[in-house]
This record gives sequence, C-alpha cells and structure tokens, in this order.
Amino acid sequence: MCEEEIRRLKSELQDLRDEILLLRMAIIELAYAKVTDPKFAYFDWRIRYGVAFDEEKIMRLNWVFHVLTERIKEEPIERIKSIPGISDAVLYRKGPPTYREALTLLMQALGTKNEIMVEELIESLQSQGILRDLVDFLCDRKRSEVKARSEDSEVEEEKENG
Repeated sequence: MCEEEIRRLKSELQDLRDEILLLRMAIIELAYAKVTDPKFAYFDWRIRYGVAFDEEKIMRLNWVFHVLTERIKEEPIERIKSIPGISDAVLYRKGPPTYREALTLLMQALGTKNEIMVEELIESLQSQGILRDLVDFLCDRKRSEVKARSEDSEVEEEKENG
C-alpha cells in the first residue's frame, strides 16, 4: 500500500470518527429536546448522560445492580468480580446496603461524583418499572435515612436551645 493510500484511509477514518461524534451529540440533544416518555425513562437517562454509548459503564452499572439486588435479598453473592474504581469492601459487604452505600457504588460505577445524576437514574428506573425490588428498597431506605437525619437535627437543635 502506498503512502498516498494510507493518508487517504487515515483521512476517511478521521471523517468517520467526526461523524460518529456529531451523531452522538445530535442524539443527546434530541433526548433533551423531547418530553421523556415514562415508559422509557431509563433508556432516555442513559442517552442524556452518555451512558448508552459506553459499554464499560453499562457493564459496571449492571454488575452493581446485580450485587445490590442480591444484597437486599440477603443472598450470598455467587461470583466476586473486582471492578476498578469500585470498592470491593463496600460492594460485597454483607447485608442490605444503606441508601448512601448504594449511591456511592452507583457513582463509582458511572465514574461520577454527581449525586443528582444517580438520583435521576433511580427515578428513571422507578418510572420505567425496571429493577422494582431494588428501586423500592432504595426509595424506602432514602426516606428512612432522611427522616433519621431530620430527627437527629431536631435533637441537636433542642440540646443547643435547651
């Protein structure tokens, strides 16, 4: 193959990469421009946050969902799989997770510190009816933990005032 042919192929490859990037951006813009159908809220969430285009994030997220689901059932995890960036000690801890643990694990799976993104993920799963047992459990845990923090704040306030 001559150098001219190699240059031409490299140019075509770059053009294709640019086109793929533009298509991804257009898909994300379309996801924001339309009203989300609750029946497809999770799929919409994946597109809006770019997760749909990242096979590694999808795999990591699905594994965390699997382990969290097993933990709420209090069933032993059959297979331990280390995932870079996700704390094995937290992921494979015995017993049901706290809401904070689940939030942390999901953020680690997605490689983000954006809690709102993960809370929207949980809301989208709930809206679409995916992973109902896990989502219901997490929503209950969130309510319980928020209530407990609120009660702790009231006790602290009473101590300071009283």
